[in-house]
Amino acid sequence: MTVDLQRRYIYLAAILLSLLFSVWRIVGVDLINNDGAIYLMAALGDEPSKQHLHNWLFYSYLIGLLSGASGLSLEWSAHLVNLVLDGVLVVAFLRVADLFGAGSRVLFWAAVVIISVPYLMENRGEIIRGHGYWAFSMVAFSYDVKLYRCFSWGSLLGWSIGMLLATLFRIEGLVIAVLAPLGLLLNTGYGWSDRLRHLVKTWSPLLVAG
Repeated sequence: MTVDLQRRYIYLAAILLSLLFSVWRIVGVDLINNDGAIYLMAALGDEPSKQHLHNWLFYSYLIGLLSGASGLSLEWSAHLVNLVLDGVLVVAFLRVADLFGAGSRVLFWAAVVIISVPYLMENRGEIIRGHGYWAFSMVAFSYDVKLYRCFSWGSLLGWSIGMLLATLFRIEGLVIAVLAPLGLLLNTGYGWSDRLRHLVKTWSPLLVAG
């Protein structure tokens, strides 16, 4: 078996195991968690629930959109959204391991780690915004690694989109979007003028939005 094929099997196995563990946790849930009930009520248009979420409604709208398009109940639409987001998190984490030069054995253990993290495992059956926040934060981090190594507009676009989506799930994403680019100043492969220029470029989407 070639190395590339081994790595593809690791990715595939990690995605499938993530799916199976999530389904196992979902089936084991008797009652929707309190926050989950609020998100579902907000998806129905309940005004008190919207106000409770301080209009941070992207997650609820996503659930409602899938429910309307698929005919699934809001609860199962939420779980389906979370299944996809958890899969995105697994793939993004393995991609980061790849970027750091992980061989097949290290990639295997990276898959074991991201699938078995207690916090993530415990919340697989919960309807919470954290699924999207962690998934897209990890996607953004993979592009942040690329930006650190060699600035490119393509990597900046990936970083910006990842952090935008993460922030749509939780406001903490905005803090990461502001602070994480400061790491570019530590890249001694560039002179200080280049480091500062790359930092300003990386902050440019935030500056434009502001």
